Amino acid sequence: MSIEKTKTQRRNEFPALVKPYMNYGGQGPLSHDSLDAINRSYREVQLYGPFSGKSISWMLEELEKTRQLLALELGGDPKSFVLTQNATEGCNMVLWGIDWQSGDNIVTTDCEHPGVAAAIENVARRHDLSVTRVPLSDSESASTGVVQSIGAAIDSRTKLVVLSHVLWNTGETLPLSEIQACCRSANVPLLVDGAQSVGVIPLDLTNDPIDYYAFPGHKWFCGPEGVGSLYIRPELISGLKQTFVGWRSSMFVENTDTGAVKFEVGTASFPLLAGLRTAIEGHRRWGDSQERYQQILTNVRNFRTRLSELSFVTVLSPQLAPSGLVSFILHGLTHSEVVVRLEDEGIILRTVPQPDCIRASIHYLTEESDMDALAQNLIKLKANTPQ
Repeated sequence: MSIEKTKTQRRNEFPALVKPYMNYGGQGPLSHDSLDAINRSYREVQLYGPFSGKSISWMLEELEKTRQLLALELGGDPKSFVLTQNATEGCNMVLWGIDWQSGDNIVTTDCEHPGVAAAIENVARRHDLSVTRVPLSDSESASTGVVQSIGAAIDSRTKLVVLSHVLWNTGETLPLSEIQACCRSANVPLLVDGAQSVGVIPLDLTNDPIDYYAFPGHKWFCGPEGVGSLYIRPELISGLKQTFVGWRSSMFVENTDTGAVKFEVGTASFPLLAGLRTAIEGHRRWGDSQERYQQILTNVRNFRTRLSELSFVTVLSPQLAPSGLVSFILHGLTHSEVVVRLEDEGIILRTVPQPDCIRASIHYLTEESDMDALAQNLIKLKANTPQ
């Protein structure tokens, strides 16, 4: 697909992008079109009557159109996508759907997002499970040797491996295909937290099917908060147990053994689905997933170059296995204070607690001027800080 709009034209569609916004990994901004789609959908439902035959038909159509678009963008069968609120909800669906026995084991890493780490701890505590954490935080490059480390951690008690495609703290991309192959050879399913990868790294769940892949719509896709999805490899749908059930998982499900919709529960903010689809369609009009990814990598290289020119900055994110996340340390400056000061100047990014650093999210929408503004303000803050 050819790029139809320049980056500047595309940025003009987002109210938030009048400023250097570098926190897509926290939450992406909504475009005018997505906002309009959400508002239009809410109005339509009210005109139909919010609980009428026509509104229910509309809701079912919205759900199906969203699954179809996710499959078009990411690959896989539309029936394999559960519509959730966020990635953490999808991870919980898998964690609570496993038929656990006391003494079973979960293999994960020490670099998981606190939301997923807490979910693992919760299910382990309730079912008397052991948790093996593969250490990645102290390694110079987490992607080097991680497949062997995961393989070595799996034993006869292991029933699930849980890890991130992109590490939320440093932005390193793990070799997912190789890890999945390792897990499959051990007959252990793999649950992937795709919070920092979907909308960045091209996926093909048709030809490279991951067992379980949970992701949000509100980060790199720039959709509304409250909409996400869990992809389940078709062969695993029947074996994963339902934890919560409701009318969506019973009234409109023809075959609960083959459709991932059996994991959906009840009433949700269905107009938000139009906002997510509009966001994805807007990205696809700018360029296909590979074109967008290459632009992100170009932007990341340019951003790293700017940071490398600052003597008081150390970049933590590896040059190999990059993503859209770039984490860095400021010497002689307090990270939390810097982020607050930068926001006062209209520059939005965030801190990460482990390791203590600042994290910038570099999108294909990121401009050179955003990077320049950040570098100039860091220089100013450093110059005004007593040594």
